[in-house]
Amino acid sequence: MKKAMAILIVVLLALLLFVELNASTLPKSFIPADAEWVVHLDMGKFKSSRIGELLLQEQKGGIQKKAKAFYKKTSIDLLKDIRGITIYGLGTKKQQTVMCLEGTFDKKYLLGLLENEDTHREIPHGKHIINKWNHTEYGLFVGENLVLLAWDEEAIKAALDTIDGKGATIGTSPLKSYADKIPADAFFAALVKDISSLSGYSSKAVILKKAGSGLFTLMEKGETLNLRFNATTETPEDAKNMQQVIRGLIAMAQMQLEDSLSGIKLAEVITVSTDKNTINIELTHSSEEIFKIITGRKMNAVFSMDEFGPLS
Repeated sequence: MKKAMAILIVVLLALLLFVELNASTLPKSFIPADAEWVVHLDMGKFKSSRIGELLLQEQKGGIQKKAKAFYKKTSIDLLKDIRGITIYGLGTKKQQTVMCLEGTFDKKYLLGLLENEDTHREIPHGKHIINKWNHTEYGLFVGENLVLLAWDEEAIKAALDTIDGKGATIGTSPLKSYADKIPADAFFAALVKDISSLSGYSSKAVILKKAGSGLFTLMEKGETLNLRFNATTETPEDAKNMQQVIRGLIAMAQMQLEDSLSGIKLAEVITVSTDKNTINIELTHSSEEIFKIITGRKMNAVFSMDEFGPLS
């Protein structure tokens, strides 16, 4: 029963924890057409939302802790300096990930820090100078308000070529249709070409192994959080089967949570539907109640958050 609950939360709430990063309107011109996945957040909308306010006030570490760790490494305050972050992967490995930070930076100071690094060296690429340090970290300023960070030289060069107009952007990618569907008031969006290829990293994501491309968004209206997840499957039958599995997980979770979450009727706040070979999941509920769930305040009586592994 605990595993069933863990899977349900992974499917419906896991990506909420990405709000420990931050970002703005999806910059399509930054993203190569061959990006396998894209994660994007709007920091202004997030900070002005009730869920954002609660998460920023959380005393258990969370966002503040990660922001401090990032500051120690980069001297960039994610919560004050950043307007937006877009992260995408040119594959499924960490080394193929590129982070684009939009905001206000002390460029002179940051470049000065690199000059004091013994491992620092410069790599010319077209009109750009890529900085490399710690043997596997790459980064540079593109203008005054954009920073690119990566763990692979070819990945950051591909990012620069896209920005310079030398490579196709997401506008010519299969992900374009999802990018165009992101609601204007969404503070978070995740786009994936092949969910099943990513779900292979988690034994608790079995129900996602039949999923193809997908879009996940988060938005808030009147302190009510709205979560939407849409994914394609190979066949309409696969979509129906996934729908049944998810509904079963919701039912089992409701039984398990009756004592600790008696005020929440999951079947009323979560809808699961299909349209041909597409499955749609939507959760609409009070931001404060969702906050209590994702911070474990209503979970302790049910199971340990350690079950989530990387999500805890």
